Amino acid sequence: MMTAGCGGADKTKDTTTATAGPSTSAGAPSPEQVRTIAKEAYVYGFPMVDSYRIQHAYFVDSNNPEYKGPWNEVHSSARVFTPADTAVQTPNSDTPYSMLGADLRAEPLVLTVPSIEEGRYFSVQFIDGYTYNFAYVGSRTTGNGGGKYLLAGPGWN
Repeated sequence: MMTAGCGGADKTKDTTTATAGPSTSAGAPSPEQVRTIAKEAYVYGFPMVDSYRIQHAYFVDSNNPEYKGPWNEVHSSARVFTPADTAVQTPNSDTPYSMLGADLRAEPLVLTVPSIEEGRYFSVQFIDGYTYNFAYVGSRTTGNGGGKYLLAGPGWN
């Protein structure tokens, strides 16, 4: 976890209250400040921890009943989710899914989406480790004509 502003070497007068954020003074934080910091850390970190839990179940732990297959491969299931599928909190129970865990550390991936019959709806959701939806491909955003999409990690040229 990355935390910013946790130096404590700043000798300026602290005018921050416990409800507005943590103190930057050299003294020990109050119990209220500790609660505030803990709550903010939880809210900030939970999506990434939960995303890692799901990625581990889907693409790492081949003994997990939720395992889909290895990284950097599209894995499709010919069945819909049921209450027995517990890795993701609320999957649609009437939608077939395909999954891709993209490990972009070594190189980018090219995702090819085929043409989809007009009148059919599809969507490809792209999320980061914090579950932020940074892109969509699909009927409402790019149309049903298909295409090739480059997935590249940060800093790739």
